[in-house]
Amino acid sequence: MYNLRYHVASLVAVFLALTVGLVLGGLVAERGSVGGQVESVVRQLQTRFDTLAQENADLKRSLESERAFGKEAAAALTKGVLAGRRVAILVNAGRADGLEAARSAVEHAGGSVAVIMIEQPQAGLDSAVPSVLGKGVEPGRPAVKAAARAVAAEIATSGPRPVLDALVDAGALSVRSLDGPIDGCVVMAATGDAPDAFALAVGGALADAGVRAVGVEATGRNTGVAAAASGTGMSAVDHVDLPAGTLSLVWCLADRADGWYGLKKGAAAPFPQLSGR
Repeated sequence: MYNLRYHVASLVAVFLALTVGLVLGGLVAERGSVGGQVESVVRQLQTRFDTLAQENADLKRSLESERAFGKEAAAALTKGVLAGRRVAILVNAGRADGLEAARSAVEHAGGSVAVIMIEQPQAGLDSAVPSVLGKGVEPGRPAVKAAARAVAAEIATSGPRPVLDALVDAGALSVRSLDGPIDGCVVMAATGDAPDAFALAVGGALADAGVRAVGVEATGRNTGVAAAASGTGMSAVDHVDLPAGTLSLVWCLADRADGWYGLKKGAAAPFPQLSGR
């Protein structure tokens, strides 16, 4: 026989069942809603990814086209500009960032290239002094400056080269294709991530003597050569491995442009103004 207690228990059981049903139903509905939202987000992301992939492919084709055009334009604008000129490139042993780009730029422009390879940092002058410099010259900065001025004078004129020869004999330098006085100089040598003091001093001495000297870097590594060269009054190019850089280098060597050209902090412009040339 049913009593009040039984009815109360039945009602509680019914309400509990309804509550559990509502909770479970809400969870199922919520999971379904979240699942739908996730699917929607995935579809949106896939659409965005496909759009970005297409934009990236278009930009890549555009960049390749611009590079090809820049290379052809630079070649046309520099052809024959350095005809008959001799240019010395000062570079350090073991690293030749941009050397081939600089050499190719000069040779395409009609110039000939001599390479002065610095086999020892600062040409070994931090600890030794060539006897040809005379007595009273101390190793380090005094020797670097004295030797740099002497070498600059020797390679810019015809005649004997006692200081250069002494440095070569000591294994501090090696020289290729230096067949006569130079008309221009490209300074690229660096020790670690800093400009080689001897190479920079040679370039500065040549510039003081009226020979076009340019401090040069490639885009792949910051050696500080461009900034140091610009600080001493030389022209500078910090992207010689790019078409705009080869153009800038040739025009600086040909006395058509002055300043610091490139992409790194401190550069005035990517390349010289072409109007009126």
